Amino acid sequence: AVVDYAYAKGALVVAASGNFSINNDQTPHFPANLKGVLSVGASTSQDSAAGFSHYGVSVKVYAPGVNILTTQLGAGYVSNSVSGTSFSAPITAGVAALVWAMHPGWTPDQVAMQIRATADNLKVPSAAYAPYFHKRVNAYRAVNLNKTFDGSAITTLPGVELTSFTINGKTTDTLKGRDQTATIQLRLKNLLAPTRSLKIASIDGQSL
Repeated sequence: AVVDYAYAKGALVVAASGNFSINNDQTPHFPANLKGVLSVGASTSQDSAAGFSHYGVSVKVYAPGVNILTTQLGAGYVSNSVSGTSFSAPITAGVAALVWAMHPGWTPDQVAMQIRATADNLKVPSAAYAPYFHKRVNAYRAVNLNKTFDGSAITTLPGVELTSFTINGKTTDTLKGRDQTATIQLRLKNLLAPTRSLKIASIDGQSL
């Protein structure tokens, strides 16, 4: 109810994905998995996902969360062994504030999509892992791309999200075998710049 209220008032809620190496698609973590929340995982200085970070399609973006320089009790600063997605989330919230300063009329969904669309790829073992580990936030790109939606392909990016799908006309069905034939309908929504030559492709090792 609190998240719904904040979202209805135009706020973007940013939350840590969790720190126990769990797939949030299979075991939801709250409030990160609530509708209207931008779930953030932790990345390392090598641009890979932190081993402790929760992951999954529902984890929308990653941000630095390993050996983060921060204050400590008794004054001073510390960074060694200071890690967690609770550091990644406020970093992302800060980037969201920068985006909103550039685009005060944008909706929470547009700000969240801008952060995701302008992020940098994480290192993953293979393409099959890519959907479970999205990208690492890039503040520079977030504030410098899509300044207007009528720019060139170099300065603009679309932000397409899947809003719903059906398999054989059902929202609860799934593909049960490699050779199964099915009719899949997707409903997409673009939140940012106009798309150019949009393509939808499957990824080896993935299924619906």
